[in-house]
Amino acid sequence: MKKIILLFNFLAFGFISFSQDFEPTDAYKVTATRSLVTEELLSLDSENRPAIDCYVYRSESPEKVVIKITPSEYELFDSVQVQVLKNPGLENVREVLRVEVEYSACCFWGEISYYMITDAGEMIKLPDLHQSYCDWPAVIDEYYFPIQHDGENNNIQNNSISINSEGDVDNIKTNQLLLWDGKQISVPE
Repeated sequence: MKKIILLFNFLAFGFISFSQDFEPTDAYKVTATRSLVTEELLSLDSENRPAIDCYVYRSESPEKVVIKITPSEYELFDSVQVQVLKNPGLENVREVLRVEVEYSACCFWGEISYYMITDAGEMIKLPDLHQSYCDWPAVIDEYYFPIQHDGENNNIQNNSISINSEGDVDNIKTNQLLLWDGKQISVPE
């Protein structure tokens, strides 16, 4: 009986330790911050305002822009956050970037883009997700990859996570399944 309990603990904690999540990274930098939005820009008519572009680049090659982002509401633009999921469990994909454009408002509002980086260095963008909520309860949309908890082999899940008023996960519902064959994404019929 003692051996069975030890085996169960090993399997349970072993699974948790191998499950990964997105983490902040120093490998990528962002050029823009809230300081780009000046009073002079805000005083212009919306038709005459120039776009503010944010650039994501690899730290070791600042001259090479990897991603260009134009915030949709720069009056409320706050920051750009980049996180990485290494070895997401997809064939020929070395990492996934999660780029979140955050806006300052009375509630949380963000535009989230995911980019798969292949072993050959090619970048494949997934459809954007948008987040907006003021408090719990809320529903948050995220992509789950095979290496993550509840991830599926060679699948990318677009999930809605229901959070209750205490901030705990109540339910996870898959909205869309994207299939990855090692070269391209397809949507099952």
